[in-house]
Amino acid sequence: MTFDLDRFDLRTYLQDRNITFDEEGKNVSSGWWGVNCPFCMDDPSNHLGINTESMGISCWICGTTGTIIKLVMKLDQCSARAAELIINKYSGTQVYPERKKADIGYVKRYFDQISPPADVHFTLTKRIQKYLSKRELPVKTTFEKYKLGWFAPTSFYKYRLYMPVYLNRKLVAFTTRDMTDKMEPPYKNCPDDRCAVAIKDTLYNFDSAVDTAIVVEGPFDVLKVGDGAVGTYGIKYTPAQVKLLKTFKRVFTMYDPEDKAQAQALKIGAEVAGPYTEVENILLDSGDPGDMSWDEVKELRREIFGKIY
Repeated sequence: MTFDLDRFDLRTYLQDRNITFDEEGKNVSSGWWGVNCPFCMDDPSNHLGINTESMGISCWICGTTGTIIKLVMKLDQCSARAAELIINKYSGTQVYPERKKADIGYVKRYFDQISPPADVHFTLTKRIQKYLSKRELPVKTTFEKYKLGWFAPTSFYKYRLYMPVYLNRKLVAFTTRDMTDKMEPPYKNCPDDRCAVAIKDTLYNFDSAVDTAIVVEGPFDVLKVGDGAVGTYGIKYTPAQVKLLKTFKRVFTMYDPEDKAQAQALKIGAEVAGPYTEVENILLDSGDPGDMSWDEVKELRREIFGKIY
């Protein structure tokens, strides 16, 4: 059976069962509704929280956790199968169509799209060739495919590589990478108030992925892995990025092998996983995706996508 928790009409479901709920106030965090916990022996207040975004549940008293399915089973005294039918009933349809490529209505938008900065140049210089070669990337193909550029020496972003960010085929933001490997921070992003969509509410290379995405940390990891690889701009991620990843049928997390990065990979994977999205973590033996050899990249692409390109 297919169902979509994103469409579940929680308000109507609770009202039809005469269950009162708090949308704010005592014991209610932002993004949660509080109801009297049916799993507690005696809940004096609305201690069971329902996350209105993920439809997860958590009681602050008895410690019960799970999804809305578990709550429906308890309230309606029914099986998991019956609970899914109830969710379908309150979701407006029995079988759902394919999800849209990306619904970005939930992110803060400043403009419809932006233009590249006036001081960006798009000629392939020797400096760019040397830098991309050092990264073991095919120079001309990479430069043209990802619409890279460089900044004038007088620019705020001087000596940095320009890396545009697209979402639904529109230029919404950009990041830059220090080509001297001496400046801090290595990456410097377009300020949020100059973006169409704040950069951390996007995924680098999002438009290249269809139904499968390999989630990596940085833009150069993306450039090495290629189409289908999307970057979160570091191991910290946002709810908006989670929502974008939920538009895919399969998601493979492939962060750096360090413990901290792996902990984040497992965490984002747990948030993305759901009835429509399968998630698997890929652990590299050493290095990061940007350090992979081309033979390793080809093997990875064959295994994930069934072909090199």
